[in-house]
Amino acid sequence: MLKSKKHIDRTMNKDTKLLRDKVMNIINEARYDRGYDLPFIKVRITDTVKRCKNVLGSARMGGNYIWIPASTTQRKDLVAIVLHEVLHAVCKTKHEEGCPLMDTHAKGCPDDVAWEIFNTKFFVWYYYEKDYNEELEEA
Repeated sequence: MLKSKKHIDRTMNKDTKLLRDKVMNIINEARYDRGYDLPFIKVRITDTVKRCKNVLGSARMGGNYIWIPASTTQRKDLVAIVLHEVLHAVCKTKHEEGCPLMDTHAKGCPDDVAWEIFNTKFFVWYYYEKDYNEELEEA
């Protein structure tokens, strides 16, 4: 099990699975309905530790692993939060101040804007950076 300093994994049960399914539905929409070539992404529903109570989600950069606090799954901007973490986990995208989707401090982002930004950043990574990074790792 991969550990996070900001989160405590919840035990999988019926309630946790329902919350995880909300997150997985967004990832599956990206993968199957919108055609993004995403790898398998491990999703954990968590409780946050006290010192990180304002964290909406976390990801292992390039590690295909995301943590979403249970409280985050009730937010209206869940799509933007999940897409933000997917960009970290899959594409190693860093925070970009002023970007509605990738800003360090999320201020909320409508779903259509989140998908549009996700599309642009994923496209750049997939067609320009992915192969270059793989070549560097093989060398």
